[in-house]
Order: sequence, then structure tokens, then C-alpha cells
Amino acid sequence: MATKKAVKKPVKQATKASSKTEVGAGPLAFGTEAHAARHVRDGLAFSPEQDLAFALGWPFMTVLVDGHPDDVEAEKNALATMMNPTEATMPREVAHRRARFFAAGGEGVHEGRGVPPAAGKAASKAGPLTNDQARKVVTTETSYLGARWWLFVLIEAIHGPEVVVEGVLDGIEKWPVEKWATDHRAVGWLHYLGFPLLRVREDAHRRARERLTKIFERCVKKHFGGTLPALARAQEVSTNIRALDLILHGAEGARRSGSRLERSDGKARIQTFDVLFVHDDPALVRQVIADVELDDDSPFLSARHVFLGGPEVLDLFAQRWQHYGAKEQLEFAAEIATIADERAYAILLTMSATSKAKKPALAALVEHANKTRPFLERAAKGRGDSAEFARAVLAKMR
Repeated sequence: MATKKAVKKPVKQATKASSKTEVGAGPLAFGTEAHAARHVRDGLAFSPEQDLAFALGWPFMTVLVDGHPDDVEAEKNALATMMNPTEATMPREVAHRRARFFAAGGEGVHEGRGVPPAAGKAASKAGPLTNDQARKVVTTETSYLGARWWLFVLIEAIHGPEVVVEGVLDGIEKWPVEKWATDHRAVGWLHYLGFPLLRVREDAHRRARERLTKIFERCVKKHFGGTLPALARAQEVSTNIRALDLILHGAEGARRSGSRLERSDGKARIQTFDVLFVHDDPALVRQVIADVELDDDSPFLSARHVFLGGPEVLDLFAQRWQHYGAKEQLEFAAEIATIADERAYAILLTMSATSKAKKPALAALVEHANKTRPFLERAAKGRGDSAEFARAVLAKMR
């Protein structure tokens, strides 16, 4: 899955569920009726809406916005720039044109291949696909092991999570066992399926889980004799079936099928991305983060790890973000800025003075002054760099 973009913002969307799946519903369509709403941790974020968004997989979602200036020339803008699948927001009509373009066979235009006539014509039409059309697009895409997972992100942003989950299942149920057991090219986008699966309603989740479990058990029985062996060696390649293990089986699945990376001491550690669906073992999430070496130059650290592993994860983050480049520091600051915890404020305080994300880190502390001021006032009375940094931020609040 691609690196997240720096534009991640807190989600502000109603928590009341839609009565049915509707075009334009988006990833948070079902609000508190979504399956994973049961996992809400009140007070982790600065608002109930953001608390719910955390439970439903934020920041791994894209939400459409109305009235965006890019929608004035939606067709031009849909084709002029490569879709970034990790955009927190996307202009609504630009999203519609992109979906029509790709549904009509458009691809490669951004690499200079030109616009296929049929796809160009499709992109000239305003408005969204129907839900049935969108589901068919998703199902067709699953026939490719190298499916464009960002197309699923786009379809979910327009049509909601159930269209994506049902469309994917309609396709992958037809796969032969060998495609699951010996191939690894679909691991990334199959893993992504876990996010819309969090966001569907309870009945849809139950049905989807039954279908996925049937696939998993059929493959494990036929290819592995009934027991899926655990990965153990560093750099051992994961296969497609292990993506289902990760999204279905929580901590057990992560221990068994999480990809292993090699540490400098020769030991293997679980990839931090592979614990994003561990709702049942906060200690495992913390251990996986703790196993990231301090000099790792590209650790994957997400606010979702804090949601799953508890605020103690922030103590581990504080020692590990410094090796990020400018883009990654901006992304990291944008996510940490949503967390209402003094350990998050401490990270942002340091970033406001020493990072490549000084401005957004400072802005986050000032924006939530009613929460951050007591922490900053205590820090300002101390000594050393942190005290100086805190005094500088407090001066901006006056």
C-alpha cells in the first residue's frame, strides 16, 4: 500500500447512519451502525466524529467534498493529475469523472499513453456511476492480480464500503486455490479490503466474513493440510491467503501471517503495517512498534497504531519519527495532531521547533489551545529545549 499523503485531516462527518447504501454515501456512510463502531475509544480524539472515524479505519479512507474549485473544470482536472489513492479528501465531481474514466478502460494517460477514446468520452459525462455499475467495476478489477487498489478507494469514496466489499467478494470467490496459496501479487490490495470491511453494517459484515472464511478454510485445507504454518524467517514472502488471515483473525493472524523484516541483530520483526486489524491485543501492537529499530530510516507509523495499541504507543513514536523525510514528517504530524493526549502534544511540541513540519505542528497546538495550554504552561516552567519551545508556542496563543 502506498505511503499516506500529508493532507490527512480530522474527519468531520455525521455519525447518524444512512438508511441504505446511496451514491455519495462515502466510507463513513453507516456511522454508528458500522461493524467497527463497537471499537470506539471515547476521548482519543478531539471530537466524537473523529473518535468514530478512528474506529472505522481512519486515516485509511478518502472522503468527497462539495464545492471544491477543481470541480469547475472537473473533466480536465480528473485527467490532468494522477489519482493519489491516499488523499484524505477529493472533489466530488472530479472523483465521478475519474471513476467513469477507469470504468471505461482508461489507464496510463498519466504516463503519456494518451486517452483512449471510449474512456475520454466516459470522463466527459458528469455524475456518478450507479451502484450496480460500480460493483461490476470492482469485480472486474479483481481478475487482475495486480489490481489497482486505489480504484477500490475511489469507488468507496463515491458509493460506500458495501459496494466495494461485495464487488471484491464476487470476484475473488472464483479464484482457484493456487492463486491464493502460491501467489503474492494481490497481497496489498487484499489487505486493503480490511478497511471497508470495518465500515459496512453488521449484517453485511457477517455475510462477508462467512464468505471470506469459506475461501480461507478451503485453501488452507487443500494446500496446507488444514493448518496454515506461521511465517518465521525474515524476508519470507507472504502469499495472498495470508492477507485474509490478517484481516480475519486479529492478533492470531498477525502472529501467523504478518510479513517479517530483518533487524540489524538478525532477528525477524513483524511489519508494522500488518497489525492494523489487531483489535484484540494492544500489547502485540506495542511490541511490534517497539521492535522497530531507532535508526530505521522508513518506519511505517500511523495514528491507527495509537488507536489499537493505546496512547503508550506515542512514547514509542517519540523516539522513531526523526528519520523521516520532509513528506513523511508532514504526514506524521497531520495524524498525531488528531490525538487528544499529552504525549501527542509533546511530539508536536518538538516537531514545532525541530522538524520539517514546524508549521502544521505549531498550528495543531494552537488550534486546540483549550486542551494543549495546560501542558504547554507546565513545560514552559521547566528547563532546556522543551521549555523554550513551549514558551514560543504559548506566545503564538496570545
